[in-house]
Amino acid sequence: MNAYLADILSQPQALRLALQKTDLSTLTSLRAQLANGCFDRIVLTGMGASFYGMYPIWLRLAQSSQPPIWVDAAELIHHTPALIGERTLLWVVSQSGRSAEIIHLLQLLEERPPAGLIILTNEPDSPLGQYAQSMPNKVLLPLYAEPEMTPSTRTYMNTLAIGQLAAVGLDLTAKVSLSDCLADLQRSADGIERYLQDWQVVIRSIESTFDHAARTIPPSPPKIILLGRGPSLASALVGALCLQEAAKIPALAFQSGQFRHGPLEIASPDLTVWVFAGSQEAPIYRLNRKLWQDLRQMNLNAWLLQSSANEKGCLSLPDFSGIGLPLVEIVPVQLLCYSICKQMGIEPGDFRHIGKVTEKE
Repeated sequence: MNAYLADILSQPQALRLALQKTDLSTLTSLRAQLANGCFDRIVLTGMGASFYGMYPIWLRLAQSSQPPIWVDAAELIHHTPALIGERTLLWVVSQSGRSAEIIHLLQLLEERPPAGLIILTNEPDSPLGQYAQSMPNKVLLPLYAEPEMTPSTRTYMNTLAIGQLAAVGLDLTAKVSLSDCLADLQRSADGIERYLQDWQVVIRSIESTFDHAARTIPPSPPKIILLGRGPSLASALVGALCLQEAAKIPALAFQSGQFRHGPLEIASPDLTVWVFAGSQEAPIYRLNRKLWQDLRQMNLNAWLLQSSANEKGCLSLPDFSGIGLPLVEIVPVQLLCYSICKQMGIEPGDFRHIGKVTEKE
């Protein structure tokens, strides 16, 4: 079996393992310090899928009395290092813990040590993990995913899961409990597993979204835009990254509202748009659905990704609950990447110009 497909199919098991092993009691001290006003800001940083995966974390913390700052590591080290001060709680996510910007960030931290540190990484023995171990006021949260040689799958999903749980644990105004959120993620793992049991059938359903051009994905690279709001914006951003990295196509991602402010002008009959509907209980569902309907009325090949494909132009997601939404949304995009590669004669998940870890700035 292709390594990228194997990584995709192994995600439910990897997620369950991470949920079983993660110990969030280590956040108790930092939460108390937040409550006592010991930090004047929370800075969230990372690169690539790690950075995009922090968006649901940012959303959660932004509802609290201590709004966070979400800035990628390249901008942080080169343009906004002053965001890291003697009362900063710095939260870094890096799957490898050794990419170029992370190494540069560690050099910066020698000059500007934060007051507190949270690290999410899949390699606790990496330079980032070792730095965290030397910090007196830190929390190191491993991702507990098996090593990957292809674009991020298990590590990204576990980042979403552990990161959101940690955000709930830190949120002084949280209206949901950690136990409820843990149950949401476990139910979502079950939903993903059921969805992937018939992955060949799912791929045929996904390929049908390109029936405007051919009965299968065409031999020329398809044009794809992914749209999302709220937690689903992470799915759009990482989904486009997956399509660029794994399937080698110039996919785009936009916040759904932003798409109406100019980018809509690039719409054409050969463009496919996937709109992440979001939770059907959330107010933004109506906005996402209206956008999808407007695109369909413009004769665009627009698809709404939601819990059930009960009408024309809808593509079903794995079953999910609560904070499991962004975890399930990425799975159809991963399978789309695999399918496009097979259609284009590309080995799914192989790198051409980069490696698994980005070592140059």
